[in-house]
Amino acid sequence: MLKDWPQPLLRNQGALSKKEQQKLIQSRVVVCGCGGLGGLVIENMARIGVGRLRIVDPDSFTNSNLNRQLGATLATLGDNKAEVMARRIREINGSCRVEAVPHDFREMDVLADMEVGVDCLDTSDARLELADQCNEKQIPLVHGAVNGWYGQVGVQPAGGDLVHRLYGNKQERGEPIPVLSFTATLVASLQAAETVKILIGRPSRLINDWLTIDLRSGDFDYSGQQDTYQ
Repeated sequence: MLKDWPQPLLRNQGALSKKEQQKLIQSRVVVCGCGGLGGLVIENMARIGVGRLRIVDPDSFTNSNLNRQLGATLATLGDNKAEVMARRIREINGSCRVEAVPHDFREMDVLADMEVGVDCLDTSDARLELADQCNEKQIPLVHGAVNGWYGQVGVQPAGGDLVHRLYGNKQERGEPIPVLSFTATLVASLQAAETVKILIGRPSRLINDWLTIDLRSGDFDYSGQQDTYQ
């Protein structure tokens, strides 16, 4: 148990108990995808005190990422996304053990020793594969997706079928999906909150369910209108 609240995490006090903060410090989270959603989720995990992060992405930053991806700057163009975000996290939370994996998650066992997976991927096939791998490891998966003004967030419990219900009949689109920075920020924040709730044992209405978000109208819907998303 924590004797004294760590100074960098002091403002978590009151919203989190000392016992919950201790759980986060001992927690292990893997984030697949370090772009529009992933970069924001990763930083939220580090700032709230998650003790170990494995962050996975084979891609490098390009000019088209500058509109929404936290790690994308003129200085990081051409650099691997996972490695950039790992450097950033080490400058924010020196107590967080962050491991950058600059490879496709399907090339290695990135879920080994992890407690929660976070889906920040951008294709249906990859999402389905990650969901299956999480079920094999019996760990929950926090899903998020963005399309322009729209977003969705859900939690697949260990052994659940949420991602297959969302994407099992989807066909990949040929063109890139539009992503607005504020939509990605909101969805990533919700993913981070759901991840924290899993880690500290708080309840969530999104277990094996999902929330859809329409920022044009301001509607938040738990009925699961997933037709907008890839």
